[in-house]
Amino acid sequence: MLVRFQPDQLAEIDTWAAKQEDKPSRPEAVRRLVKRGAGGLIAIALGPCYPVEREFLQLSTWDGVTYAAKGKSKQGMLWKLEGEHLVRQGIVNPMKEQRGHLLVGSKEDPARVLRDALARWDYGHEPKVEPLNLPQGFYFPRMARPHHQHPGDMPSGIQGGGGFAHERAAAAIQAISLTSRLLKAFQYVDPDQRNMQVFGGEFREILILAATEFEAQAKGVLRANHYQSPRGERLNTCDFVKVEPALRLKDYALAFHGFPWIDPVWPFAGWEREQATASLAWYDAYNAVKHDREQNSHRATLENAISATVAVIVICVAEFGYQFLQMHDPLGEVFSLRHYPSWSPGDTQGSEVTNGEGLKPTDYPFA
Repeated sequence: MLVRFQPDQLAEIDTWAAKQEDKPSRPEAVRRLVKRGAGGLIAIALGPCYPVEREFLQLSTWDGVTYAAKGKSKQGMLWKLEGEHLVRQGIVNPMKEQRGHLLVGSKEDPARVLRDALARWDYGHEPKVEPLNLPQGFYFPRMARPHHQHPGDMPSGIQGGGGFAHERAAAAIQAISLTSRLLKAFQYVDPDQRNMQVFGGEFREILILAATEFEAQAKGVLRANHYQSPRGERLNTCDFVKVEPALRLKDYALAFHGFPWIDPVWPFAGWEREQATASLAWYDAYNAVKHDREQNSHRATLENAISATVAVIVICVAEFGYQFLQMHDPLGEVFSLRHYPSWSPGDTQGSEVTNGEGLKPTDYPFA
């Protein structure tokens, strides 16, 4: 059986192998990880995981000439309007290839021309053709996206050659600490559905720590993209909610490996701008408990502690890629991605090196 891994996946396998006492070869490392089953690193990427579709939204960052396309083969491609021709990117001498360029009339829609051509070339009855929101050679800081050649993949943290390494490491420390506290709390209150409304001091502590870490991550994303609050005030949930469509937080759900009776947790389900605090149940509970513990201690429940902890891990995965779970024990041994965003071709990002240069940051246009 032939298995193909992406370069970032191979790097993670090599990193794991280097930590083992006997320093196994790469094939042996893969065999061991697969043998570990649901608790293994490979299982996180290849286990039962379901993409969530969402309607494509064109952004103001589109350069006006580059299109992303995907046919029935699921492999993506980029085309760029150069003069009166659409030219396929990433191949040698596209103007000499029959399927490397297309003539576009002055009154024709380039997207329609490309879509019709791909249909004729048997790329599928209705191939997807969309404006490429991320210009070639750029990336949105702290926002994971799949590569344009594999738009159906899990979001990967291409960050211009490893940027934000310190922020990712610091986030991992907090996520691991929260997970460890939650697991210890499970020793005293069984994570059974009948106990989800149990409340207490330790759940309050986890809830507050997790919610403040979520705030730190949301602020980090906004600041990395030079966001300024229109109110001219300190950032709050009215600002935090704007990262949801950029990271597609609603489309993530995590499952517990060791507690299969716990339903997958969707920590951002129902989050809406009109009620940016109240529509996020665990965050609303944190806000209430923080401001008045005596009156609202009953809201520091096991359920809210779980949701808040998972929320931190989800936003980190959305920022830094699915590798965030793989590379930091015990996160990958406790949680697995059950649902993740299926990004449209137009929302993918390019290779880490373009024309010999690393990717450059460009700000996400928060609305």
